[in-house]
Amino acid sequence: MLHTYLMTSYNKRIRPLQNQNRSLTVHAAFNLISVLRLEESIQKLSISGYFKLSWKDEFLVWNASQYGELYSVDFPQDEIWKPDIVLSNGYERFNVLGENCVKITVTQNGTATWHPGDVFDSTCSIDTTYYPFDTQLCELHFLIWSHGIDKVKMKPYSPGISNSGFHENGEWQLLEAWMRTEETYLSPNVIISLKLQRRSQFFMLEFLVPIMLLSLLNSFVFLVPCHSGEKISFSVTVYVAYGVYLSNISSSLPHNSMHISCLTIYLICMLSLSVIATFFVALELRYFFTFNEQAAENADTTVYTSHLDKKVPSKDSSKEGQTNNLSLKLKLMNTTLFLIFIAVDVLFSVGFFFYLRTQNA
Repeated sequence: MLHTYLMTSYNKRIRPLQNQNRSLTVHAAFNLISVLRLEESIQKLSISGYFKLSWKDEFLVWNASQYGELYSVDFPQDEIWKPDIVLSNGYERFNVLGENCVKITVTQNGTATWHPGDVFDSTCSIDTTYYPFDTQLCELHFLIWSHGIDKVKMKPYSPGISNSGFHENGEWQLLEAWMRTEETYLSPNVIISLKLQRRSQFFMLEFLVPIMLLSLLNSFVFLVPCHSGEKISFSVTVYVAYGVYLSNISSSLPHNSMHISCLTIYLICMLSLSVIATFFVALELRYFFTFNEQAAENADTTVYTSHLDKKVPSKDSSKEGQTNNLSLKLKLMNTTLFLIFIAVDVLFSVGFFFYLRTQNA
C-alpha cells in the first residue's frame, strides 16, 4: 500500500526536488575492501570496495504513523532516481555504478541510502624510478555522468576512507587513503586516492641479491688462466646473464620514457663493465697466444754447424727469460684489473642499494 502510494506519479528521470532550480547534494563515503593488484607493465589498478551514497528524495516522504509505523522502505535501484556515477578513468570502459540486486533504502523523511559495490579497474600512472623500493599514488575518478555541478553536487562525508574488513595485499602495502571532491565545468567529481608502497623483500631475493652477486663475477674473470681456454667464454657468459636479468625486469615495467628505473640503469652500467672486461680479456689472449706462436716457431730453428761437432749456442735461455717476463706482466695486469673491477663493482652496487633505500625511506 505504501509502495503504491509513493510510486503513483513518481518519475525516476526527474531529480527528486520540488524546486528544479535548486541543486541536489549527494553525500559519499567509500569502504575499501582490498587492493587486488597493481600491474605495472600495463599501468592498471584493481581494487574492491563499496560506496555509501545518500541524498534527499523529496518525492518519497510519508508519515510512518499512517502506515503501521513503517519508517523505511527498500526499493530496487532501477525504480527510483539515483545518481548515475561512472569511473571516468576506468581501464577498459565506462560502467555505471550499481547492480540490480542492490536496494536503495528510503526513510520516511525522504533520505535515500545506497550501497553499491564493485571491483574497480582504473588506470594508474606508474613511477618506477626507485623500483623495487617504489611508492605509487593512484587515483580513481568518479563523476555523475548526466548532470552538471549546477544540478547535482557530490560531497564526501569525511576526507578519510573506511577500511574496516580490509584484506592486505601480498605485494603492496596501503600507506594512506583519502577522498576529495573536484568540481569541473562538466560534472562533479569524487576522487579516491590510494598511496601504495611495494613490499620489496621478494624482489630483493629475486633480483637485487643475484644481480649484486653476479656483478662480482666480472672481476673474477681476470683470475682465470689464459691457457685454460675458458677465459673469454667465462666473460661472455656473465654478459649474457646480465642481458637475461635486464630482459626479465624490462618486461615487468611500463614501456615508456617518462620514468626510467634506476635498476635498469644499474644493469646497463654492469653490462658496460662486462663489455670492458671482455675487451681486456680479448687483448690479453691475443697477446698471450701471439707470443706463444712466435716462441714455437723460434724453437724449430735450432742450428747445428756442419763442420763442428757441437751445438751453436741457442736462445733457449733468453726465450725462457722472455716467457717468465711475459708471465709476470700478465699476472701484474690481471691482479691490477681484478682489484680495480672488484672495487668498482662493490662500490657501485653498495652505493646503488643504499641510494634506493634512502629514497624509499
